[in-house]
Amino acid sequence: MVEYESKQLDLVFRALADATRREILLKISKRPHTVTEIAKSFQISLNGVSKHLKFLEKSGLMVRHKDGRVHNCQMDPRPLKQVDKFINYHKKFWNRQLDSLETFLNETKDS
Repeated sequence: MVEYESKQLDLVFRALADATRREILLKISKRPHTVTEIAKSFQISLNGVSKHLKFLEKSGLMVRHKDGRVHNCQMDPRPLKQVDKFINYHKKFWNRQLDSLETFLNETKDS
């Protein structure tokens, strides 16, 4: 079985399930952005954007660096490696299961 931290993986999937958070991640994956720069891109309040940013931090997908009163947000891709491991494990598992089913059906058909 693949090793991953279940609670952390749950947070990452929840973070990725929201379109606004995915858009924020896309933006900060290219370069760090200030909270104000991020907020300008959305039709929601600064408080709303802040809640999304806090969730991204909690999931580990974003880090915040403070420079005085300015908060710079940057993506941390490491949690996505755990997601990749999880998905690849299950992909291999289901491919084996389906290959076995195909073999069984072919043998049954020929009988």
